[in-house]
Amino acid sequence: MNQPPLSSPVRRRAIISRVDAVSFLLSILAIALAWLMSMRDYPFSFPATAANSSVDVLSPYITIAVFIVLYAVLSLMAYRMSYGLYAGFHHISVVAAYLTFGPSAAITTAFIGRALSEVGRALLYKRLEIRPHTPREAITGLLFHAGTHGLATLVAGLMYHLLGGTIPLTDLEPSLLGALIGMFAINIAVYQALLMTRVYWSGKVIDSRRLGDTLPPMLFGQIFSLPLSLLLPITYYNLPPFAFFMLVTGIIMAGVLFRVSERSRWALERRIVELATLNHLGQSLTSNLNRRELMQSTYEQVARLMEADTFYIDTVLGRNEQCQLSVCYTK
Repeated sequence: MNQPPLSSPVRRRAIISRVDAVSFLLSILAIALAWLMSMRDYPFSFPATAANSSVDVLSPYITIAVFIVLYAVLSLMAYRMSYGLYAGFHHISVVAAYLTFGPSAAITTAFIGRALSEVGRALLYKRLEIRPHTPREAITGLLFHAGTHGLATLVAGLMYHLLGGTIPLTDLEPSLLGALIGMFAINIAVYQALLMTRVYWSGKVIDSRRLGDTLPPMLFGQIFSLPLSLLLPITYYNLPPFAFFMLVTGIIMAGVLFRVSERSRWALERRIVELATLNHLGQSLTSNLNRRELMQSTYEQVARLMEADTFYIDTVLGRNEQCQLSVCYTK
């Protein structure tokens, strides 16, 4: 069967897209804000409370290394949804690093942890059943996600400080409850705002219904993560290292279980949508005689199932079985 090439023009991708520029800007803002906050109030050092504690406390550098690995693992376990959004518990590490040691530890955890997760994705993408990133996508993803997590945590940390919060967090005192709630609210609001900005600036056609379906699991993952991030610094300062490592292991197991449950739920929902799409297509084929409207309806139904940057339908002509491009949609 001979098929002529598509007649639609090939669009060249810009050297630097808006998403690339925004990702770079977010990372610079996050690093600058961490530097300013560290210079003023929160040095990256071993807190005096730890030095005077009767409990054997791990070195801060070992603990930050644990936070980095935890961030990388939870990022890989996060479940990918539509429009490049992820649901998972990867927020825990950055917030916990901030509450344990301050802004420098948080930004270090975000950037090195994200870089480590990109390496893990390149090595384990088949086992994790995810698409490998190109070098450009890996760099952009590193800058965006590290910058977003870092900036959201640091801006929330400023609110926490203004409401009377203290660094490090060694005990969960009632007087800190308002500051922690304010910190969590700002963290969620800033993070979600940055994600939605990226989605709408990506240049893709956005289906509001599909986007709305991604919000509940994504919000659940972030809301569930924030209280867990309190336990890590408190455990670190008040319990033996064994208890700290047990908590880290439990968080990783929770992340794995969340990924499995989300995969099962989305597989079931996708099957339901597939059946509804086939039913709708069947009705369109039997009731719609307008060729253009029929092809438009087919494209809309397929777009419900997958993100198709290019969609085309070929028509087979005559006995020569030559294909003619009937319709082509590009985003």
